Amino acid sequence: MSRRDAVLAAGTSFLVLTGSNALAPSPAFSDEPEKKRIKVQYLSAIAKNSQRKAFKERAEKEFRKGLSAEDAPDCLRLVLHDAATYDIASGTGGLNGSIVLPEELDRKENQSLKPIVRKLKSIKDAVDEGSKKYGIPPISWADTIVLGAKVSAEQSWVVAKKARLGAGADIDTISSAFGADFPLNLGRTDTTQPDPAGRFPDASTASPEEIQTFLSTLGTAAGSSGGLFAPKPLFWERPAFVIWTAAQPEPAKAEQAWADANNAYKGLKLKYDRSRDTVTRTDYEVDFIDFFTRLTRLGAKVNPDLYLVDQLIDAVRL
Repeated sequence: MSRRDAVLAAGTSFLVLTGSNALAPSPAFSDEPEKKRIKVQYLSAIAKNSQRKAFKERAEKEFRKGLSAEDAPDCLRLVLHDAATYDIASGTGGLNGSIVLPEELDRKENQSLKPIVRKLKSIKDAVDEGSKKYGIPPISWADTIVLGAKVSAEQSWVVAKKARLGAGADIDTISSAFGADFPLNLGRTDTTQPDPAGRFPDASTASPEEIQTFLSTLGTAAGSSGGLFAPKPLFWERPAFVIWTAAQPEPAKAEQAWADANNAYKGLKLKYDRSRDTVTRTDYEVDFIDFFTRLTRLGAKVNPDLYLVDQLIDAVRL
């Protein structure tokens, strides 16, 4: 990288801070004579973050248009079924978008997810169409299903708050000022191969205890649990209760079934019912976001520059 290129790359940070539209992602192969192309690897951290933020905001807008609160359980179940194939010993499976491959989607435990996959496909197409003019590659399926679960969960929380406060309440202000922050980084890459079969339990017959046993093994190496001072698995009772029940077609009914099966879950249900009876629902939302984030990291391969493109800057201005 020449000294001139280094100066120009540094200049992108200044232009971001001054709000110049010269840093909007530009189509590849531009021949504009008075503009300088800065390759992705030479962009400043500020310029990269600006592109990431712009892409995420544009994508989320499409997801909000295409999804509703009613889609939240299906979207979360799609994430769960994709991520829960992760095997820490072999490093295979996990959240890699394989759930949408025909070989995997046709499995008995996944067939009910076909309608939400079709809905997400139309949203993905809209995002990809908007990316073309910037030279941005298509959004991965792994990011698609994660973003769909995030957006629909947030929509379901807004619906719950409106129901509690009434249609005239300023839900947007309440959610932005007091709602839980829901950070989400994109850049997950897809696999082209289906994950091995037989790694996901039959939810129609498995008991809460069996589900809990299964979830407690996710992301936990064999022999790392047990003993008074042993660390808890990633998905011990509380994370398992929150994630599994929220991913069922009728979350409230699933929570009650778990509470009826075990007093420990009964206490958790009482804790979260109290939280959801408040305006901000903070305890429940914070825990959901924490456990959801853990789930979306299982086996995920992340390229933080996946949606970044070379940037043009006005060389004359420098």
